[in-house]
Amino acid sequence: PNHIIASCGETPGGGEFTYGTGIIQSFDRGETWDIMYTFPAQDYPDVVKIIYDKSDTNPNDGLTLYAITLEKIYYSTDSGNSWCQIPNPTNFPYYVIDASLIQIGLGQLHYHDVISTENGELIISFNGRWGFIGQLYKLTNPTNCASPNWIRLSGGFGQEFQHGKLTESDNGLIYFYALFDDTKRRLCKTVDFGQTWEISTILPGVGASNRDEVFHIPGTNQVFYSD
Repeated sequence: PNHIIASCGETPGGGEFTYGTGIIQSFDRGETWDIMYTFPAQDYPDVVKIIYDKSDTNPNDGLTLYAITLEKIYYSTDSGNSWCQIPNPTNFPYYVIDASLIQIGLGQLHYHDVISTENGELIISFNGRWGFIGQLYKLTNPTNCASPNWIRLSGGFGQEFQHGKLTESDNGLIYFYALFDDTKRRLCKTVDFGQTWEISTILPGVGASNRDEVFHIPGTNQVFYSD
């Protein structure tokens, strides 16, 4: 309970030219902090989000963690002492960062959000920029660096979206709050870990900001969002 781990990097959208220091951690409940030097922050300091594996039944032998940067995803099975990069889905036009870590190249998609489900899978949203559509994927075997199994989920919405955020899985119930190409914000819902989706509600709010957030209170139908 004394160990806290936090991402300390680029915020999706509007901050592409500013970078953090990767991942930081505290061993005294946040009184003091240090950089997690085992993470490859010298190459990818822009850690958008870090989460733990909800299916990890024995964290005492090392917590399983996942970290997304703008263009890569990593996992650790020993609380961050070592990291492995998971290969990205094929044929994706990712952001390209030059050696100085200052300029963004021609890529059009970047990692935007990630959640862990109770059955050991990850659901990941990608932000579409400059005419590219967003993407939503499931990763069914996230600790298999050799051959990860990516499944595209965003085809189930019936129309394209630009970007979106996910709520934590509540035994398969997940909400996805997204800005669609018709400039309407919609709340989508799945009850089967992303296999099928229902576009349930058109929400008030206009604009292209991708700093939106969504939160679901487990065991209820209450959902909160920010625009």
